[in-house]
Amino acid sequence: MKKKLIISLCILSLIAAGIVFIKKSSLFKEETIYIALAAPMSGPAKIGGEAMFNAVSMYLDQINKKGRGIKGKKIELLVSDDKNDEKTATELAAQIAAEKKALLVIGHLTAPTSMAAGKIYERNEIAAITATAGADSLTVKNKFYFRAIPNNSMQGELVATYISKCLKKTSASIVFIEDDFGISLVQGFESTAMKLGIEIKGKWKFNTGKTRQPEDIAAEIMAMDDPGAVFLALSGAEAAKIAKILKSSGKKYSIMGSSTPAFMQEMNKYPEEKSSPGYYSDGIYAASPFLLDIGNEKTYSFRKEFIKRYGHEPSWVAACTYDAVHLAVEAIRKSDIQGEGHIRKDRRKIRDALTGFYNEKTGIEGITGYLYFNPSRNLNRPYSIGVYENQILFPALSQYQQLTDSKNTVSNIFRRALEGDIVTGGGKIMNKTDIVYTGIEINEISNLNIERSAYTLDFYLWFRYAGEFDDTSIEFINSVNPVKMVQPLGEEKDNGVTVKVYHLKADFKTDFDFHAFPFERHTLSVSFCHTGRTRNSLIYVSDAMGLPRFVKKNSGGPRFISAEEWNIKDMSFYQDVVITSSTLGDPSYFNSPRTISYSRFNAELQIERKGLRFEFLCFLPVIAMLLILYAICLIPSSRLGIRTGIFLTVLISNTAFHLKLLLVLPVEYMFALEYACFAVYGLAVFSALMSTALYIFYRQGSGRKEKVLIYAEKFVFPCLIIGGSFLLFYIFTER
Repeated sequence: MKKKLIISLCILSLIAAGIVFIKKSSLFKEETIYIALAAPMSGPAKIGGEAMFNAVSMYLDQINKKGRGIKGKKIELLVSDDKNDEKTATELAAQIAAEKKALLVIGHLTAPTSMAAGKIYERNEIAAITATAGADSLTVKNKFYFRAIPNNSMQGELVATYISKCLKKTSASIVFIEDDFGISLVQGFESTAMKLGIEIKGKWKFNTGKTRQPEDIAAEIMAMDDPGAVFLALSGAEAAKIAKILKSSGKKYSIMGSSTPAFMQEMNKYPEEKSSPGYYSDGIYAASPFLLDIGNEKTYSFRKEFIKRYGHEPSWVAACTYDAVHLAVEAIRKSDIQGEGHIRKDRRKIRDALTGFYNEKTGIEGITGYLYFNPSRNLNRPYSIGVYENQILFPALSQYQQLTDSKNTVSNIFRRALEGDIVTGGGKIMNKTDIVYTGIEINEISNLNIERSAYTLDFYLWFRYAGEFDDTSIEFINSVNPVKMVQPLGEEKDNGVTVKVYHLKADFKTDFDFHAFPFERHTLSVSFCHTGRTRNSLIYVSDAMGLPRFVKKNSGGPRFISAEEWNIKDMSFYQDVVITSSTLGDPSYFNSPRTISYSRFNAELQIERKGLRFEFLCFLPVIAMLLILYAICLIPSSRLGIRTGIFLTVLISNTAFHLKLLLVLPVEYMFALEYACFAVYGLAVFSALMSTALYIFYRQGSGRKEKVLIYAEKFVFPCLIIGGSFLLFYIFTER
């Protein structure tokens, strides 16, 4: 016997060792895909590097958790700190190439480090994607470098157009840094300025390390009678220094500064700006590759997740880097890589896959828009123009967007071009888009009907805009009856900007989510769009300035009328895109309707019930039935009739309760309390089976088996109830 036991143990040990060996062997080893991130994780520019790291980490976590990586292969990030130094960047690029792990590189932050490292990447046939470095020559000279933003020339072209068409300036002065970044910016600016008749009043070169200081250049600008718009084609830090001096003079300058994180970082070094945000920076314009406030619904989801994860707003650097890694992952997915031992071939495949994203059909939809490359491997879309307010870059009241269907969107393209509403840049036609800052302040919530998902809201609605805006053409998408906006409560005009406020009261309806019932959290929303203007010509932006001062504000925020059991948990305001299909009245499109996008403004209130009283009352019948079922355990095995009677009573009662629930909540999906009802059905069946088995053992005289089963019944039953209750509570209170 002992001999057999020893032999059996030896065999089991050998089997266990074999399993461990097989799992560790390369044959069954889980393959990992590596992506490198090259960014300044230390030093003065680390704020940009951290934004890049956060965005890439967030995207890869989502892919690895939800999509299980790429074809089951986990994606791992290899982080390299280039310290925003060219020599360090070159060394790290050589290291990435030599390690033969990373399939491609995301980075670097700036043009000098990208160009230095780019030579190594090209030599080793490694594709790199930057989401921040704009110098034209980076991608022109390197066929392995891609850019997930437009290049500097396009930025310069748009800045010149904006100065002429929107700021109405006929002259400008330029300060630029004498490197690839500054030169490409100025070239784009000057070529467009010449076409638009903008006179260049002055032009200053700035070169780091030389004797000429920002103070000297600022003094020369201030000595001019009228320098026109001042375009600072500089690094963020140098642009901030000159902008601060110009603003300190007390004169009014139209300044086009920088949207880089370094700009505001430098501004905050001045005590006045730090103690009073916006002291110097307010009113300074800047071109940005992307502004989150004018993004789509994907942008809103990204923003929410980023804030939840990191506790602060994402910058454009984070948003564009998120799209860069999205492009990288899709290129890898498309490449059919072979894995270990084929690194150089796989890297070339990925480069070819990236070039395959060459138009809207072959590209992908990101959070900043459609992502695809032009022949120079840049995204070919307009920059956004922002204006600083309290150190935040908000969208300016006029923007230019790529026009996707000029035939049907513009009735008279030539007339609108003369008016400045249509311009060209980077080989694309761009349409002038009005930004309307919008806000809602809710005063009262009444007539809340949870079963009907209906409610009445009393609220203020206001708009802040430049030019013309027909607010009578607004359609409230989720209102029960049409809401007419006839007479504004108040109106103010100041320096070409109009503010209108309306006081409205209307009934609304939203599809409430009852999955967690009775652990209820619902969203009360107000949504509207403009029926006469598509997103090509109008975008709503949530107004952070709040309710205009000329309107008396209610103290204490929104309040419930006749619904005291509810609390307001959170409020959010955002714009997204609503898409409809239409032929636009053109017979040539009768068989193929065109999609039309409208900017939609949304105000949402998250509400939840106070305390747990309602939840307890809802679960009380279930609790009572479970206690009755448990009472069966206390009845002798021989009394099968009594046990069966109780079981049937609970079953009938639970069925009646369940049917009543379905009448109250006529939804097509399961909800928390309904799961509890099914748990009662299951436990009732369990109780019936146990009772039957106990009665059989009793009749057979199997006392020992009967006794074991009685103890098991008394132990298992409460364990199932407690375990199920905790699971139900955890799942549905986390929703």
